[in-house]
Amino acid sequence: MKNTLILSLLFLSVDLFSQNNQPARDMTYRMDSLELWNYDILPLNKDDRIKENNPVSKIVFFRIAAVRDSMDKNLPGSGNKNKSAGLKPAVIFNVYPVSVLVKIKAMSKKVILTSSCQPPDRGGNYYELTNFVLLNLTSCTLCATTSNRQVDLCKGNIDRILSVVANKEYKSFEKLCKDLPVKKGKYY
Repeated sequence: MKNTLILSLLFLSVDLFSQNNQPARDMTYRMDSLELWNYDILPLNKDDRIKENNPVSKIVFFRIAAVRDSMDKNLPGSGNKNKSAGLKPAVIFNVYPVSVLVKIKAMSKKVILTSSCQPPDRGGNYYELTNFVLLNLTSCTLCATTSNRQVDLCKGNIDRILSVVANKEYKSFEKLCKDLPVKKGKYY
């Protein structure tokens, strides 16, 4: 009985004092013009090449213009002249063949369970396309402004970008990228 009470108090305190105890289903998604979004193909490094799960590529979707919020005015040098102030939402994905989807789902769960971030900044998202699966292995992403943690600046836009190529067959990831509705740009 005593152990049950202690365990119950522990779970209650974790819920009360967590970074964000709002469930992810309360999240709203900000939709932008896709002209504000670009993609870039990033080089694979040795950490990306896990023995049994070699990605075929790495892609980042990013907003080219910063999203300014009410907290920007508190940052040094963040006056109207400083166009770099604000958040530039971005999500990096490793790209795998769809044949390893079961392993990707397990990897996604592991990232979600071990992430110290709360939605919308928690990583581990994956997108299943016809020939490829995109997996975000980053523990934390850049998808919410400082002042509003309940608005996801990435998911709705990335959903729209990928919906154009989701049900089409592609022999290579490069050909898929040519059909994306956003331009290729340079990510940092």
